[in-house]
Amino acid sequence: MASFPSDQVLGLGIDTGGTFTDAAIVDIAGRKVLAKAKSQTTHHDLMLGLEDAIDKALALSEVPPSRLNIASVSTTLATNAILEGKGGDVGLIGIGWKPQDGWELGARRQAFVAGGHDSNGKAVSALDREEVIRAIDEAGTGVDALAISSLFSVINPSHENEVKRLAVKRTGLPVVVGHDLTGELGIYERTVTAVLNARLIPAIAEFLSGVVSSMRAREIDCPIMVVKGNGSLMRVEVAMERPIETILSGPAASAVGGMFLADHQECVVVDMGGTSTDIALLQGGLPGISESGTTIGGWRTRVQTADIRTCAIGGDSEIYADLYKLFIGPERVIPLCRAAAEHPDLIDRMRRTAYYRFFKINKDAVSGLSSNERRVHDWLRANGPSTMDDLSAGLPELHFVDDHLRSLADRGLVVRLGFTPTDLLNVLGRYSSGDAGASDAALGMIADSLALSKQALTDRIMGSIVARISEEVLNAVLFSHDREGKETAEYRRIMDLMAGTERDRFVDVRLSLDRPIVGVGAPAGAFIPLVASRLGTKVIIPAGHEVGNAVGAITSKICESARLTILPMGDRFHIESPLGVPISYLELEDAKTNARKIISDLVVQKAKASGASGDIRVIVKNDDVKTLVGYPARESIVCVNISATGIADPEHARKP
Repeated sequence: MASFPSDQVLGLGIDTGGTFTDAAIVDIAGRKVLAKAKSQTTHHDLMLGLEDAIDKALALSEVPPSRLNIASVSTTLATNAILEGKGGDVGLIGIGWKPQDGWELGARRQAFVAGGHDSNGKAVSALDREEVIRAIDEAGTGVDALAISSLFSVINPSHENEVKRLAVKRTGLPVVVGHDLTGELGIYERTVTAVLNARLIPAIAEFLSGVVSSMRAREIDCPIMVVKGNGSLMRVEVAMERPIETILSGPAASAVGGMFLADHQECVVVDMGGTSTDIALLQGGLPGISESGTTIGGWRTRVQTADIRTCAIGGDSEIYADLYKLFIGPERVIPLCRAAAEHPDLIDRMRRTAYYRFFKINKDAVSGLSSNERRVHDWLRANGPSTMDDLSAGLPELHFVDDHLRSLADRGLVVRLGFTPTDLLNVLGRYSSGDAGASDAALGMIADSLALSKQALTDRIMGSIVARISEEVLNAVLFSHDREGKETAEYRRIMDLMAGTERDRFVDVRLSLDRPIVGVGAPAGAFIPLVASRLGTKVIIPAGHEVGNAVGAITSKICESARLTILPMGDRFHIESPLGVPISYLELEDAKTNARKIISDLVVQKAKASGASGDIRVIVKNDDVKTLVGYPARESIVCVNISATGIADPEHARKP
C-alpha cells in the first residue's frame, strides 16, 4: 500500500458525460494526477457507471477512501433534462405582475396575486394573506415544487420571502424564490430561471443523493462539492436546492481542468469529447462568463455560465457518404469498432452487404409505443443490428420505417451504429478499442462511394474536422458568445480561409494566436495539435488530458458574485441591493463606501454558504455611469454599479 504524507491534499473528481463517466484522483497542491479511470455512462442508472469509475480510480491510486480530503462532481444531468423537456411538475406564484401574451413560463399550474415592489423597493400594494393562501392551494396542487417570482424582488425580496414561508408551511414542497438565483432585472427571465430550477430539483436531488450514498458506502467521508456552470464549486446540499446552476457544468469543468493540467492561465482550452467539442477562452485563470444569462433549450434564463462555444464534432460523431458527398456529424452513434466487439458477426455482414450503417435496440420498451413502433422495436430485438434495407425487407407491409426509427431513437430505445472519428483513429493506430477490422472495412466502403483512396479519404476527414474546430476557436477568440449578424458572404469567405476549409490561389492566410491551445478529452492528441498548427500557436496536450473534466471538477474554486446599484434621487443617493429597502445617503462617496461594504459582506456570506474555507479574497469593482447635461456641458452621475466577487478554496481542500 502506497503512503501519502499527512499534509498532501488529495481529491476525487468525477464527470458524468454523455458518453463516458470519468474519475481522477489528484494531488491538488502537487498538481499531479495520481490515477484516472473511464467507464461507459449508464444512462438508465447513472450510479452504475459512476461507481465503476470511482472503484477503478481508487484501485489504481491505492489511496485509501478515508484519506481523501475532498470530492467533487460535474454532471450533464441538468442540461440534458432541460434540453429533453424532463423534470418535475412546477406550480408558479407570480406577485405583482401577470404574463404578457405569448409568454411560456414552463409551469404546470399558475396563480398570480397583488403585491410586488417598484424600482425603488417600495411596495406597490400589500400582500393579502387570504389571496396568497388561495394561490398557494391553486398552484401547489399536484406538483413537485413551487416557484415564486415577485416584481423587483432583486431590490426588495420581502414579498417573495413571506409567500415562501407560507407555502413551505402549508404544502411541505420545495419552494424556489427568484431573487435567490439571480440579482438581475427582467421578470420573464427571472421567473423562467426559478421555474426551471424548481423543475430540476427532484431529478438532481435523487442523483446527488445517490452520489453521496455511493461515496459514504466506500468510506469516502470528506466534503462533496458540485461544479456550477461558471466553473466554480458549491456544496452538494446547495446544489440540491439550486440545480439550475449546474447547467453546462461539464464544459466549465473541462476549461478549469485544462488550465490546471497545463499550468497555464492564459490559454484556449479545447475539450474534444464523444458528442461535441467545447472551446473556452481563459484569461487570468478564469473562463469568460455569459453576463446576460444563458439560453438553453429555448429558455432565456438569468443563469451565469462559462462562455463556451460548442462544435457538434466529437469522437463518436457519425461519418458517412451520401449522394457522393461526405458528411461528418452532428448525430452521435456507437463506433463500429465497439459495436463489432459486442456483435462479432457484424464485420461479416458489412463485407457481405457493403453496408456500414446499422440500427440496434438500446433498451426494451415497457409501454407507450404505437403498434408500428412496437413492430419495429420487436423486429430489431429479434434480429440484432440491422440496416434500413433489412428492416424494409423484414417488414414489407410497414411504410415510413425511418419515421418510426427516429421516434424510437428520440426516446433512447434504438441507437445507430456507424463510422466515427474513433474508428478512423483505430485504423490509424492512434487509438485501440474493439475490432479495428470493422473500422477499416467501413473506411473502404466510404472511400469507394466517393471514388477516393483510403488515404485520400483519411486526409479529407482529418482536414474537415480540424477546419471545423479551428473555426469555432476563432469565433471564441474574435466574437466570444455573440456572432449574430456576422454570417455574411464576406465573413464566410474569410473564416473559411482562416480555418483552412478553403484555399485561395492568391492569398495564403496565416494566423498567429497569442496564447497556447490546451487539448483535453480522449481524442485531443490526434486532432488538437493540427488545430494549433493551423492557427499559428503552440499546443499543450497535458498528462491526464483524457480526464480533464474530472480534474477540473476537483481543482475549481468557490466563486460567488453579486452587484448593486447606487441611484441619484433628488438630493440623495440610494443604494439598491437584494438585502432589502434602499438605503439613502447625502454624499455619493458615503454611499460608495457603504455599498462596497454591503456587497463585500454579501459575497462572503454566499461563498461560505457554498462551502468556502479559510480566507475569502474579495474583488470589488466600481462602474460610474455618467452623462453630459446642461450648457455649458457638465458631467452628471446616472448611476454607479458596484460588483464584487468572492474567491476561496473549498472546505478542507487545503489540509486534512
